[in-house]
Amino acid sequence: MERQDHTYSQLARIYRQSGVNPDRKYSIVPTVVQIAGDVVGKHILNLGAGNGDFARAFIAADADRVTAIDRSDIQITLAKREGALGIKYMLGDALSMRLPDADIIAAPWMLDFIPRVSGLFPFFERCYRSLVVGGRLVTVANLPDESVEHTYGIRKELLGPKEDGTPIKVDFFRDGKFLCSIDSVYFTPETIVHTLKEVGFVNVQWHDPIVHPDGITDLGQAYWDTYLQGTELGYVTADKPHPKER
Repeated sequence: MERQDHTYSQLARIYRQSGVNPDRKYSIVPTVVQIAGDVVGKHILNLGAGNGDFARAFIAADADRVTAIDRSDIQITLAKREGALGIKYMLGDALSMRLPDADIIAAPWMLDFIPRVSGLFPFFERCYRSLVVGGRLVTVANLPDESVEHTYGIRKELLGPKEDGTPIKVDFFRDGKFLCSIDSVYFTPETIVHTLKEVGFVNVQWHDPIVHPDGITDLGQAYWDTYLQGTELGYVTADKPHPKER
């Protein structure tokens, strides 16, 4: 995955220079924070922290502290430059390292790094063990719809049948100009839900994306009405039950 890490680091530099795509700023990050539930006073573990925008959003929502982990030293360096009290950045691979205990785990892009369906259970189990009883996992799955163009800065192409483990090519654009590509992996919603429940999670739910009011003010309702018709993202939450709930 070395090439993939390099591409994410390249993308982080581009975003830092020219600004993050509106969908990430006004929809993806706010949606992840909202579906995480009550974060006030909680410890958030942010896996695949990237440029730190999710971590900063959780602090802004009054989380007590955030531990943000990414395996790209460049991403971590860029994130630290943004500053934010209450965030501890760690360099490491969330797919193999021991994860610290947390009230909530936000792992929005981690499924991109799991190359086959057999890797889902170990990752979800690792998250389950890290969570306190009653804790919540939030993740995001890529669900390509090839009828969607790159109007919103991203185009996703499913490189094969719509089945577990099929590669996804994700192209990034800015003002209509191609920036770079990253690799992702497709997992069916049914497999994701089944695996989460197999690990022991309960209350597994899919969520519709939201749009922050500032996004509507800046870009207008029509922009977001079209966006919400084809986000190509699936937002899912799962809770670690109390022993009596199992």
